[in-house]
Amino acid sequence: MRVFIPLVKGHVDIHNMWNPYIYTLTDYLEKEHQDIEFFYNIEMFGTKEVFSFDIVHIMWPDIFFYIGDVSVYRERLRQIKREGSKIIITCHNSVPHYIDDKQKKLFYEVTYQEADIIIHLGKCSRTLFEEMYPKAKHVLIPHHVYDTVYTDICKRKPFLKRYIACIGAFRDKEEINLLKEAGKTLAFTRYFILAPSLMINAQWKRRNKLALIWPVFKMVWLRWRYHIVTYDKRWINHDSLTKYMNSSCISFISRVANLNSGNLTLGFLFGNVVVGPNIGNIGEILRDLGNPTFDPKNMESLKSAMNKAIHLHKCGKGKDNKKYALNNWSTRIIAEKHYKVYVSMNTRGNNSHKTTVAK
Repeated sequence: MRVFIPLVKGHVDIHNMWNPYIYTLTDYLEKEHQDIEFFYNIEMFGTKEVFSFDIVHIMWPDIFFYIGDVSVYRERLRQIKREGSKIIITCHNSVPHYIDDKQKKLFYEVTYQEADIIIHLGKCSRTLFEEMYPKAKHVLIPHHVYDTVYTDICKRKPFLKRYIACIGAFRDKEEINLLKEAGKTLAFTRYFILAPSLMINAQWKRRNKLALIWPVFKMVWLRWRYHIVTYDKRWINHDSLTKYMNSSCISFISRVANLNSGNLTLGFLFGNVVVGPNIGNIGEILRDLGNPTFDPKNMESLKSAMNKAIHLHKCGKGKDNKKYALNNWSTRIIAEKHYKVYVSMNTRGNNSHKTTVAK
């Protein structure tokens, strides 16, 4: 069974990607199931080689923006289906992040319209998309934890830890403002938000004579005014992320319009209490598992959620989160769920299309 996940150009090693979502799943499946093989070279999407795949599994339609004409993209998907391949998309986003471009949004819409199966990371998107795209089969497979990547995790979270981790990019001014508001709720506490990637955002950059001292000034000001600890550095690697997460006891999701967030499962894996916005699958999962949520437009609810998160940490809630994640969201469990979907959709059979293609 050949599965095509269009992701990179040429022979780029996907293990060099910062986001381990795909390679953690595919590595497990290729190791445990000899009848499955994955391919990632997006250049094959426009060649006859794409017809040799049993399944085309699209993660992010953004990868096809280079095509330009969405009607060309739609016809290519239909041609792939006519040749006998099945199309699957995982619903990471309903629309592209912070891109107000109707044409690019159409790439998402067309992908969902042409998909045979839509995999959802939560019940919220599944319920919504079942009405929007009734022709597709909708399957719920939660986001997995990266337990095969982050193995050096502290077994205990001392109550003395005072850091609240906010990991990842800040894509919009609203997300930065939300982070600041969260920091202001900590004014009379000993807790600090650890946001190592905050200074990467263009909002903080200066190109004048103060360029050398500006980052230092900004870091001191953020710590004093907003209880935010950050650094003037590039993107953090997996080793640094492990250090930051092990230093924290709570994870804060600074998102205002997202459907999903990998920081939710990351926080659970490291035994943190997770506080996030009551939106999309994020809010649904946090509510169901007893973690605090807030309305991104209501600062009183944000303050209440932050206070509750601190209380839950002191009650040992983070330990419960980690146990739940490892019992329900491990790489093994979630990869096997994907395998069952692939097998159910592989109508050609495992011995079909023996054409050799480059990964």
